[in-house]
Amino acid sequence: MISVSIRCEKCGAALQSHLGSDLHGRHVLDVWPCAECARVMVRESLDSEVVVERLADYAHRAWSGWMRHMLKHWDRLHVSGWRRQMATDYSDLSADEQASDIRQAKEIVAILHGLLGKVDA
Repeated sequence: MISVSIRCEKCGAALQSHLGSDLHGRHVLDVWPCAECARVMVRESLDSEVVVERLADYAHRAWSGWMRHMLKHWDRLHVSGWRRQMATDYSDLSADEQASDIRQAKEIVAILHGLLGKVDA
């Protein structure tokens, strides 16, 4: 593989790049942006209407599921537990309660990967 010198159009920083061959023997130039430009590109992508709509869809599904659960289990014991959870910081939740929030966060991450395409390090 041959290294090539390429500069970022936005900031002028030297980019990591390599000239190589694909599976069919064709020459390809792989280019990765500098870290700051990559962050800007991700920020711009996250501000898109498509991302907001997909996350809003997830938020509604999560809320609907929670409401179904609440209405099914509505009693004083559950309500007092939910009040305690609402007043508790994430870091102070039990391991099981944190695991529930982690499952929700992983769903959001999966949506973002699907929208942006997972980047292999």
